[in-house]
Amino acid sequence: DIALILESIVNHAPQCKDSEALTDNVRVDLGRLVCERFRGLDGRLRVIAMEPRLDSRMRQSLHQDQLALGAVPLTRLIETVGKAWKDSERRQQPLALLVDQTLRRPLKRLLARSTPDLGVIAYQEIPNDVVIDSTVMLQHDEILGADASNDSSGLMPRTSENETTRREAA
Repeated sequence: DIALILESIVNHAPQCKDSEALTDNVRVDLGRLVCERFRGLDGRLRVIAMEPRLDSRMRQSLHQDQLALGAVPLTRLIETVGKAWKDSERRQQPLALLVDQTLRRPLKRLLARSTPDLGVIAYQEIPNDVVIDSTVMLQHDEILGADASNDSSGLMPRTSENETTRREAA
């Protein structure tokens, strides 16, 4: 609905410093339209959700709008989401990945090649009256590994600029 999109852009443009923030605000305003294609015949929004521990660790791994996870956890995530999406497509049932707004764009970029038609929706975009049906729950141990500790659960180590400079000088 171009009229709603333009109205939302006009409302948010003065407060937004970049196009990504503007897009996020417009998506929240148009949440019902964003969610519509992922609703089943019963009207419920069918989603792949994340266990709270996994959601938290994924948000902690964000670095410059990228997921700073190791290769193994990223592969597990891509494969698990891809399998759930393919199963849903085979049954001709809509399905989207539901995440926090801070994870939406990095996850969409990550999954775009393997599952280009998978929608990635932020919690903030879902209207209050829409019922959510979590058809798949991504588990912390399944993605980051059962042996992952709280400090290192598949996250790539972060180094400060000073640490990097010291290592390069050594």
